Amino acid sequence: MTEAAPPPAEPSAWNADLRLPAGRLFPLLFRSFFLQASWSFERMQSVGWTAALSGEGRRVAGGEKAAAFLQRHLGYFNTNPAMASYLLGGVVRLEEEVAQGRATEDDVSRLKRGLTGALAAWGDTFFWASLRPFSTATGTLVAMISGAWGVAAYLLAYNAFHLYYRVRGISEGYRWGSKVTARLTRTVARTRAGTVRRLGLAGAGALATLSLSPTRRALGPAGLSIVLGLSAVAGVLLVRRASLGTWWGLLAVGGGLVYALATGGR
Repeated sequence: MTEAAPPPAEPSAWNADLRLPAGRLFPLLFRSFFLQASWSFERMQSVGWTAALSGEGRRVAGGEKAAAFLQRHLGYFNTNPAMASYLLGGVVRLEEEVAQGRATEDDVSRLKRGLTGALAAWGDTFFWASLRPFSTATGTLVAMISGAWGVAAYLLAYNAFHLYYRVRGISEGYRWGSKVTARLTRTVARTRAGTVRRLGLAGAGALATLSLSPTRRALGPAGLSIVLGLSAVAGVLLVRRASLGTWWGLLAVGGGLVYALATGGR
């Protein structure tokens, strides 16, 4: 009687000790910045995605198999560029398991199909609809106080998150493999988009108030900082306590007009 073969190990089980070496992580990171460099209406980001995987493709499926590897990834692909890093790391991990016979090419396709839409929704909500307005408001407010430092404030506010997810996403995606979805549900981009949006709204309200104040220069840096701080606090309180966040901008404009009339345009 022939002894039954043991079942294959479950693919992509999370491993806390699994790390993508820096010599592989940074080439992936560098190529990920060109995800949209060759964009088309037919396949969206497919060329950039395949180019990002090209180095790992030659390593995982060397020789004659490398061309077939790249051809498989040239299909339709479109997601948020920053959050794509999680999928990039997860696919590299899963492709290694395909080469080892522990997973199939269909597993890779399912992972891509299942995550591209979710990553696009989470990433667009966080980066485009929340973080970018917040960073713009922050940079503009700092520019009103310290001039050209506003540029640095904008770049820091945006790229602190942007670069973090670029690097962390590849690393986490590789460690979690096909289970990366479980990790994504706990990221700041998934759970704190509303908070960042409120802060951006508060900053926009502060900008509206200050732009209508003819004496804002007379306040000086200290007074201006106090006004901005109080405006931000008021905006957050309106959103959290009174559910009036959508009216905060109008309220700030009204406050600016009252202040302008009270000071007589001085």
